[in-house]
Amino acid sequence: VLGSYFYKADFKEIFFYKPAYYAAFLRLILTSAISIGLIWLLPVQEHDMKLALTIASSSPTAMNAALLSQVYGGDYEYGSRLVLLTTVLSLISIPLMMSLAAILYL
Repeated sequence: VLGSYFYKADFKEIFFYKPAYYAAFLRLILTSAISIGLIWLLPVQEHDMKLALTIASSSPTAMNAALLSQVYGGDYEYGSRLVLLTTVLSLISIPLMMSLAAILYL
């Protein structure tokens, strides 16, 4: 399903649409940083569990964003562009968030 959305998308629209970068920043950096802070506060001594939660919170936007927007009559093309953009940007953000988590948790 995601491949068919990407086939229809124009790559210039994906990477040059500035509001999409704002949404990607909110998803990949801000919510991940807040999640890392909350995970750090958990009264659990298992570092592996905290790192697994950090990976889950730092992951890119799920495909459900595009699928549910299509089901409910929203802009599914924008949702699929966000999925692609956050997936590409997560190549940078996940190592950054994991480094922050490693500093806090270890």
